[in-house]
Amino acid sequence: MKQLLLITKEKNNQIGKLAILSKVHGDLHTTIFELIDKTNQDLIKSINQNNWDIILYDSDYLNETSNDFEKDFPSYLRSNITGSTPYIVSFSNIEGAGFSTPSADNYISFPIVPSIFKSVIYRALGKSLRVLVVEDSKTQRIILRQFIKERGYEVLEAENGKEALDIIDSECPDIIISDIEMPEMDGFELTQYLSQHKRLKRVPILIVSSLSNSSAIKNALQKGAVDYVTKPYDVDKIHQKISHYTAKFSKNRKTILVVDDSPLIIKLISMTLHTERYKVISASNGKEGIELALKIKPDIITTDYNMPEMDGWEFCRKLKDNESTKDIPIIMITSKSTDLDKKIGRALKVYDYITKPFTSESLLSTINTALIEQLAEKVRKEKDHLSQEMKIGNQVQQQILSDIHVSNQQISAKSGWIPCKELSGDFYDLIECSDNNHLAIIGDVSGKGLPASLVTVASQACLRGQTMHNQSTGQLLHGLNQYLCISTKDEMFLTCFIAKIDHENKFLQYSSAGHNEMILFKKTSNEIIDLSANGLPCGMFDECEYDTKQVSYDKGDILILYTDGVTEAELNKSQYGIERLYETIKEHGPSSNSIELNQKILDSVKGFVSSYPQSDDITLLLVDLL
Repeated sequence: MKQLLLITKEKNNQIGKLAILSKVHGDLHTTIFELIDKTNQDLIKSINQNNWDIILYDSDYLNETSNDFEKDFPSYLRSNITGSTPYIVSFSNIEGAGFSTPSADNYISFPIVPSIFKSVIYRALGKSLRVLVVEDSKTQRIILRQFIKERGYEVLEAENGKEALDIIDSECPDIIISDIEMPEMDGFELTQYLSQHKRLKRVPILIVSSLSNSSAIKNALQKGAVDYVTKPYDVDKIHQKISHYTAKFSKNRKTILVVDDSPLIIKLISMTLHTERYKVISASNGKEGIELALKIKPDIITTDYNMPEMDGWEFCRKLKDNESTKDIPIIMITSKSTDLDKKIGRALKVYDYITKPFTSESLLSTINTALIEQLAEKVRKEKDHLSQEMKIGNQVQQQILSDIHVSNQQISAKSGWIPCKELSGDFYDLIECSDNNHLAIIGDVSGKGLPASLVTVASQACLRGQTMHNQSTGQLLHGLNQYLCISTKDEMFLTCFIAKIDHENKFLQYSSAGHNEMILFKKTSNEIIDLSANGLPCGMFDECEYDTKQVSYDKGDILILYTDGVTEAELNKSQYGIERLYETIKEHGPSSNSIELNQKILDSVKGFVSSYPQSDDITLLLVDLL
């Protein structure tokens, strides 16, 4: 169970309510530490006896009472706690008073609003954040909802500003994405209303609008919006802005190193950044700045040009020459902003210039932009890296699922495989057994992409490893099921069909793990025999039984194995379907071998879907029974 420490003057009804709400919303075990007649040594000793997930402290008592603690109580705690890194929250009877101590991770005020308290606890425990989408267009809401949910957020929705206020009051979202042009209450009115209320202004509001004129953007920002995005928009940029603006109330806030020889400038910059929840560390010259930058690896660095011991240019050069600091954005805050200075800055990869005297708005705008672009660059690099790994994975999978094109006196077979993405969740195999018979296998893993492809490779290897024991098809699936139950997560499972071809006695032994009915095509009679058997998909339950069935075949018959990507291939919400597959087999089967019929089926599916996007892997394995 997660642990919460409640530091307060003394127990009372308010403290009791906090403990109850902590249990309800976070399943937290609460310990109360009463400050009366206690010293800082008593507190730190008590804290270090446990690993705390959250600490709530009474900021009113600590601010109003002379005590042994330093003025910045959260910083004092962090510097003295050895066993954990708790999320620190101040509470106060004065609404908004928590902002007077920006080093705290969050704050709450009395009377406690349960929805706000829940939001704080969820943030502290790293649970999913809530995004409120305010948009009168249903289509736009659906697009944003789907995208935001895919990235792990909980989504709330409102059609206009008035409806949004009801949701904000009861649900307290972590960030709001709002259109401007809406009935009843537009985005401007909603933004202004929120900015004028201390309890609600803590929620950042991001405007996403088709209005792209400068007056609309200026109006939204002046009324309190944290940022503005014009339609049509890049959904990845929306995600980056959500990540950036919600990070201000997280435990891992962004760190900014301020380097300047003027104590006044450092104080002005620090005050501005503290109000926006940034962690600020300062240095009085370039040499000290280099030492701190190498030690703490800040997210952003601001620096002056004219400094003792090392000027701004030398400071920038040393940072950019060091592998561990070369990618940190540097913002030059200086009165030296001639064209030549800017050219030198570009050569040294300075991110931007802010000319003295500067405003807090220009400083925050530059820093926010730099951090968002830094996040975008990180995402781009991760995508490029992942894309490269996916290409390598595709090459490996292409080799493992090599094209089966076998033709000899004993057997003839042909595979067909069209993956939906770079990595496939389907697999197939044709294995020659120790008794000279063959196993024909086809499988389909739930999901797509890298996780599914890894399961297919593991499943194929597992089945190949079992073939040396001369087991029945049902036993093979039983072994595969036990392996997947141990080695995969609950949501991953595999449907599979295995047929053992007994060449001498002319019969098929087969079993199914929740797979589609496979097909035995009787060439002489142009007849389709459905092959089905009972058995749940592998990887769902530890103990499953798999039927082992048998059917005779005649020389010239064709065994047809496929995944649901064939029958469920779509064109405008219509599916290719099993009947079209039967018709294709009956039309071309009597005059075709496995190689020819494989191509006819693939051509039929491609002709049906035309240029419609493929939504699933298409996999076939056809075997001539000789």
